Order: sequence, then C-alpha cells, then structure tokens
Amino acid sequence: MTSSAPTSFPKRKLGVTPAGSFDGPLEADLHSTQELEQLLAELGLYKSKEETARQEEVLRKLDKIVKEWVKELAIQRGQVNTNVGLFTFGSYHLGVMLMNLGLTSILYVLDQIVPSDLDISQNSVLSGVDEVNLRSLSECRVADQILDLVPNIENFRTTLRCVKHWAKRRGVCVNWYWPNPVMLCSIHEDRELGFPVWNARFNREDRTHIMPIITPAYPCRNSTVHVSATTLEVMKEQFQIGNEVCQEIEMKQADWADLFEPLGDPPSDETAVSC
Repeated sequence: MTSSAPTSFPKRKLGVTPAGSFDGPLEADLHSTQELEQLLAELGLYKSKEETARQEEVLRKLDKIVKEWVKELAIQRGQVNTNVGLFTFGSYHLGVMLMNLGLTSILYVLDQIVPSDLDISQNSVLSGVDEVNLRSLSECRVADQILDLVPNIENFRTTLRCVKHWAKRRGVCVNWYWPNPVMLCSIHEDRELGFPVWNARFNREDRTHIMPIITPAYPCRNSTVHVSATTLEVMKEQFQIGNEVCQEIEMKQADWADLFEPLGDPPSDETAVSC
C-alpha cells in the first residue's frame, strides 16, 4: 500500500519472515491507496499543521517544566549531575496520533551526566532499572523498534490509521494459527541484564497465552497477554469480515468507506454495570 513507489523495492530483509513479493505496486494499487488516504483525511484521521505545532509546543513547555523541577530537586538533595530526558511513545511517537487526544510521554531521570540526545534503543539504558521503569522505557523502545522494522514509514502510518479506525468502528486478511506468536524480529536475550523475555518453549506461563503478539525491543514481552479465548474468536471473526471487504474493494465491488461501517451503536464513554 503506497501512494508513490518505485517499480520494485530494495531486497532488504526485515523481520523473521521473507517478503511475499518485491514487486512494486500497480497503477490500480496506487489509485486505491489514494482513495483510502482521501477517505482517512475526510474522517479527520490526519492532524492539521496547526495541531501538530500545538502538540510540539506542549512538549517543549513540558520539557522545560520538568527540567526546572528536577534541577530544584537535585539542589535540595545536594546532587549536581542529575539529568532528565522526556520521551514520547504510543500513537504520537508512531506519527498517527489523532487530534484532541492526550500526549503520552515518560520522564527518564539520570543520576549522572549523559548526552542530551541519549539513545534509549541501546540495551545498556536498562542496566539497574526496576520492573516499573522497565515497562515505561519499553513503551518508547518498542515504538522506535517498530519504526525501524518497517520498510516504508509513511505507508505503515497509512495502514495503521486504517486499521485503528477499522478496529474502533468494528468494536475490536489473513489466517493465523494461534497461539503461534506474531513477531517483527527474532527474540534476543541479554544474560548480563537478565530481564525475562517471552519464551513459550521454556516458560510454562507463556505457553498459556492465547494470542501472543511479541514486542520487538528487549526485553520482548507479549503485548496481548490479557486476550481471552472468547476475545480472540471475536477478533478473528472481524478479521475475516475485514478481509472479505478488502477483497471486494480490490474487485471494485465496494468502497473504502464500507470497511469502516460500524458494528452497531457506538459504545458510550461511560458504561455502568449493575449486579
């Protein structure tokens, strides 16, 4: 899926499986993608330049506030070499954040002098961190790794916008034999750091996971650990319906708008459960 691409793609292997094809898109593919992008824009799934500038300004102000705050705390505690880093993650970091949604970010406070452009993709930043901080850092590291593992970031963002909106509308193309894990890259262990990673061959608890989708950054974890058998069946049904609609779109028997038909009445923001 791309709006502009060469006739063939560079044969760079990404992930754990080979590419299905290195052939470039046909004119019909390009036209279909343009139609999808136009629909996504009409649905308000792209930020305006003004909204982007506003969010960047918010992050700049937040960065200034936390640096001043950490500096004051460091002086009170007699520390002079403390530094702080502000990192984003989630939809904002992936470049698909919608308008009027909250920014997601973490603070990384360091007790020693480090470069201001600290590369948190290196496993060494995990040395000495506890489980709580590990989960926070992993959010940013996973987002970075995902962007590094896709061959075309803009095409990925278009696809992600499409899938996120489709999932929201349907309440949640291909067959997958669960519980085989979905992985973007091979799982690596770091014996020096020693954090547990997902491994169904050796970890009994990991073998009970219904729908393992493994995060690419160390330590690799199952991002869908709470999915139940019932939830998986609902998602598989919607995947099949979505695949059928996409096939109809390719055969000019449906439009992209048909893919986003809601499952039913949208759920209320406030849900009450009475017993």
